[in-house]
Amino acid sequence: VVCGEAPPARELGSGAYTGVDPFLRSIAHDPSSVEIVGCSDATLTKNRCWRTVCHWRGRNVLGALVLSEDTLYMGSNGLVEMGK
Repeated sequence: VVCGEAPPARELGSGAYTGVDPFLRSIAHDPSSVEIVGCSDATLTKNRCWRTVCHWRGRNVLGALVLSEDTLYMGSNGLVEMGK
């Protein structure tokens, strides 16, 4: 795995790295309700490149707004995947 430099710049306001918002919207039940509360600084890992933990809100299937925490892994190319 080639991780390269740290992930692309953070977005103003949410503090999320580029690529995180579209990724979370792609997995959310209601993409239009996604609001990123914040993400931790990216740290380099051994096997999965750059790791960040993001807190975000979105509406669930019942319409309730829920707070979620997810660990995300990013490459220097901005590709995002979910992990533990």
